[in-house]
Amino acid sequence: MTKQERVQAILCPEAGKSSGAGRAHYMPHEKDSWLDPQRFFQQFPSLYAFIKAVLSPTLSLESWTTEVPSPSTHVVLNLGAGATQLHADMINADFVAFPHIDIVADFLEPLPIRSQSVDAVVSISTFEHLAKPQFVASEVCRILKPGGIFYLATPFLYPFHGAPYDYTRWSLPGLQTLLGDSFEIVRSGSRGGPMGVVTLSLAHTLGQLFSFGSLRLYSILNFAGLGLLSPLKLLDLILAKLPFNTTLCPGLFVTARKVATLKPTSA
Repeated sequence: MTKQERVQAILCPEAGKSSGAGRAHYMPHEKDSWLDPQRFFQQFPSLYAFIKAVLSPTLSLESWTTEVPSPSTHVVLNLGAGATQLHADMINADFVAFPHIDIVADFLEPLPIRSQSVDAVVSISTFEHLAKPQFVASEVCRILKPGGIFYLATPFLYPFHGAPYDYTRWSLPGLQTLLGDSFEIVRSGSRGGPMGVVTLSLAHTLGQLFSFGSLRLYSILNFAGLGLLSPLKLLDLILAKLPFNTTLCPGLFVTARKVATLKPTSA
């Protein structure tokens, strides 16, 4: 079965056009948006993915690839895919119609996906941007097959980053509470380590000190600071393996399995 066939197989027949289908980006279009480094580089997905990997304060050997079945042989949904795609065969869903998005969904309404039709859901750095995260977590439970896997990664000690909104941070107990009794936690841990937190703090402090109130200059200086300080995060390959590594880190993850249920669900 091709990827497009898998997409059609999980879509609800009555699914209409989402209110986000006309949006090309999270932020309103501006004629001088090239001055925003992130917005500019997102026009070039491969280059943006590389720059994001270099500048990200999160350096970890943990990966969604070891937590969920292969997207080439299973129905795996990337919920909140954003401007990049994780795998060519993964089904991408977002409320913004980026070119690689397969399903445009309004996260304030039920997902236009059949109940119990998806083998696994991956969501990385998305839930903090949702106004109704508990509702979306319940929707993930609905669309997963019994025993399906949900890999959820969220920021922990991380600066505000509206895209366009930023609402929430969770600890590990908070993520467990968010998922509720419908999921069994299989694994959990840190994404990155203390040097990632240090890098973020220093880069944002640099931006605050020398931006002189300019949001664009603050963004540029922050990017530059993350680049200059990025070698520090190499230490996290060791530090993140020490005890209590989930108490001081940029992000956290949980791998959860949907608890099997005999209760019927409607598409």
